[in-house]
This record gives sequence, structure tokens and C-alpha cells, in this order.
Amino acid sequence: MRFTVQSALAGLALIAMVAGAAAAEITGKIVAIDKDKRTIHLDNGWVYPVGGPFVDLSKFKAGDKVEIYVRQSDNQLTVTDVMMAK
Repeated sequence: MRFTVQSALAGLALIAMVAGAAAAEITGKIVAIDKDKRTIHLDNGWVYPVGGPFVDLSKFKAGDKVEIYVRQSDNQLTVTDVMMAK
């Protein structure tokens, strides 16, 4: 049930972004990081592309609970910041 609620919340955040909001914060555990493709896969099932050289993926690993900040631009979501969650 928890996975379903997290997925639903992530989906609602994404719908809100497409409907006009420009940014959102998503909390979850990292399932995988692809440093070559610059993507973060969270336990909500989504894979997020990381934008810009300022997000240092070397600080994070699978299993870390993080807050990611995503921005929607031209119908694409991009991670703009990653922080360890409390």
C-alpha cells in the first residue's frame, strides 16, 4: 500500500507541474543511479534525468533517502537539486 501511495503522490506532483506549476519536490529512496546517463531511479518507479553539471551524483548511492527537486520545461522533467532527506 505504501508504494501505491508514494506513486500516486509522485503522479499528482507531476500532473500539477504539467498543469502549470514549474517545480516540485519529491522524496524517496534511490533504487539506482546511472552516472553516465545522469539519471536517478527512485522507489516510486520513476527515473529522473539530472540536469546541469551542478548536481553531484557521487555523493549518493542506492538506498539513500533523498529529496529531489524537479523542474518541468518543454514537457520534460529535470532534476535541479538532490539532498539527503531527514
